[in-house]
Order: sequence, then C-alpha cells, then structure tokens
Amino acid sequence: MKLTEMTNDQLVNIILRKDDVETRLRKEIAILQQENKRLVKMKRYRVLAIGLIIAVVCLAFIGFSSCNTNSKPGKGKLAAAVLSIGEVEFGVNIDGDGIRLITSTQPDDHKMKQVIEYLSSIFGEPEEDEPDNYWWRVGANEDYSDGMVIRLRPFRSEEGGTVLFFRN
Repeated sequence: MKLTEMTNDQLVNIILRKDDVETRLRKEIAILQQENKRLVKMKRYRVLAIGLIIAVVCLAFIGFSSCNTNSKPGKGKLAAAVLSIGEVEFGVNIDGDGIRLITSTQPDDHKMKQVIEYLSSIFGEPEEDEPDNYWWRVGANEDYSDGMVIRLRPFRSEEGGTVLFFRN
C-alpha cells in the first residue's frame, strides 16, 4: 500500500510507532553509555589498586632488605613471600640490583598474557626483542643507565617458568 493511499489514522500510527522505537533506542543508548563509563571507572580503580598493592609490597621488601646492614649488597636475599598478579603467583627475590618476581607459569600461558597486558596498561607498550621477552623502560635511555627497567622473560631452568625484573 502506498503512502498516498493510506488514511490519516494509518499514517499517524506509523509515525507513533517510529517515535516509540526511536525513544526506546535513545534510552537504551543512554543506559549503555552509562554502563560503559562505569566499567571504565571500575577498570581504572582496579588497575590503581593493584598498582598500589605492588608498590606497597615492593617498598616493604626494599625496607626489609635494607634492615640487614651486615650483608653485602648484590647478594640475593630470598624473601618469604608470594605476590599475586591476577591469576599468577610470584616468589619474591630482592637484591642490590632490584626485585625479581619468579613463577612457574610459562610466558606463553594465557595467565601470563594478562600480566603483560596489566603491565602494559601501567607502563605502556613493551619492546619485544625475542619471543616472550618483554622490556618496559620507565624514564630509561637506550643503554639503561637512567630510569627504571622492567623485564619479563622465560626463566632459564629445566622446569621453565617466567621471571619479572624491576631494576633501577
């Protein structure tokens, strides 16, 4: 049926249905935009909370390692602690060069990919010089003589795993 053949009542009904659909779609878009803002906000809070937890744990271990002034710097001190990032648990090793987080989770495991994504969300995109070998330079220059360097690479042992270095 052509529009010219329709009655006024039929045309009014078509317009009202169109307006009703348009109103419902606008409401749905507004709800989705609010939900998106809420999810972005929650992600920021989660990243901030995890970052703060890592910072507090690192500071506590640095303080713990500096309390023993009789030991020589550069010799590894194994801290009796486990740190979790997402689904991955790391053992902590502190020495004069920095902090090492060691896990049996393989670098190509999806759990480790979440850790890499998390670190990237904080420190930016990493450099990858070999497969599963990532570098983040935080204020560091090319020869690493300045700033902090974060490195994630496979752990070189028979069992494998991953090691994550934090070094100034």
